[in-house]
Amino acid sequence: MGMLKTMRMQKLKRLLDRGNVDEAAAIAEALFDDYDCGEALAVYDAIYDYVCERNGAGSKGAIYCTYRIALCYYRSGDYDEALALLLMVTEWYEDRGRGSDTYCLDAALFICDIYQYYNRIDEAEELCRRGLAIALEKYGESASITIAHMERLGEVCCEKGDFAEGMSFQQRALYLREENGESECEIADAYDELGRGYEAAWDYGKALECFDEGLKRLDVKNGPQLTFT
Repeated sequence: MGMLKTMRMQKLKRLLDRGNVDEAAAIAEALFDDYDCGEALAVYDAIYDYVCERNGAGSKGAIYCTYRIALCYYRSGDYDEALALLLMVTEWYEDRGRGSDTYCLDAALFICDIYQYYNRIDEAEELCRRGLAIALEKYGESASITIAHMERLGEVCCEKGDFAEGMSFQQRALYLREENGESECEIADAYDELGRGYEAAWDYGKALECFDEGLKRLDVKNGPQLTFT
């Protein structure tokens, strides 16, 4: 273990010895944001052990750590481990009648993505439809979590060949993002999703229009571009 890692773990131990779980979690969050998933995982594991010792493995804090550990595995490409933990998280929320909690709905999106990766498309579709229905009822159509499920369901439908339904979800999601005044990056991503849907449906003209619009949105974010004439 390098000196920096040793010092970080020593600091983590001191924080947990004093019960400063929030500060310890902030270390893990910073590592995760920097894509240092291995180190983030080690920190979350230590926090998980601390929380379990004091509050039990079924506590809300332990489940939150489980969720963050799952995301570390997901980002590292260990989808089997990530899927097992994410399913555990959603089961915990659903068993307590909290299936509409945003953590549960977020976890469902990652599960759906893993199902798509493993070509378990029917399971992905079922999960997306259920998640979208829950999000619509609890948070309304314009909520970010609802739009995310709408986009994912559109992608899954297109993957199944149900292009008309899939494109309708993606078009609606794009409209809602623009109505919400979301960032140009998020709108550019929505145009990219829509373009990929058109591409899958062999409508290359509309696909190019969407990709071009997405690039224009990124240009707006990045400022004036150099041109050579």
